[in-house]
Amino acid sequence: MVGPNAIRNFIQIGSNDGATNDPIRESISKYGWPGILVEPDAFNFEKLVNNYKGRDNLHFEKLGIGPESGVWNFYRIDRIQADEPAWFNQIGSFDKGTFINVAGVVDGLLDRMVVEKIPVITFERLLNKYGINEVGLLHIDTEGYDYRILRSIDFSKHKIRIVFFETEWMTQHELRETISYLRGYGYKIYSHISDHMIYSHISDHIALLT
Repeated sequence: MVGPNAIRNFIQIGSNDGATNDPIRESISKYGWPGILVEPDAFNFEKLVNNYKGRDNLHFEKLGIGPESGVWNFYRIDRIQADEPAWFNQIGSFDKGTFINVAGVVDGLLDRMVVEKIPVITFERLLNKYGINEVGLLHIDTEGYDYRILRSIDFSKHKIRIVFFETEWMTQHELRETISYLRGYGYKIYSHISDHMIYSHISDHIALLT
């Protein structure tokens, strides 16, 4: 599904640094996929651009994707040191509840929570900016915000072959709603590892989730 000629382009929402725990990093580098990488956190964004330095067919967007455009609160950990766990840099989110649940597992970590105002645009607006209608692979990893992004996408209008998204922070209701929503557009559903789902379209389009 993701071989040398299978993916013509990709969009990654929540790219982090483009390396740490990234399930599509190896394929992007190996196959030279062209694509758009979206990351709202300034610190991670800088590392993301550097990690893909020299790739002219990649575009980088320092913003968020949501059901409507605007300026939203983004929650993250402040003053992260080099010797601290790598996941401290990976839990930034527009979903305050998920952020608090994750950061709350470490005593005192929530005391370092900072809130930033980040520009957010719709998925539709992102596609229009780059003149895209068909997407080979869409990867979403937004720490609890995947559900809202997925439900905002008009799958009847845009052909998305592979959708790969995280389900760990979805409620059971959100997961059932997402499965039902995607099945309504002809997607098959697969499990991948413990808390991940993979969705595959029954036609020549495929969608994956993580």
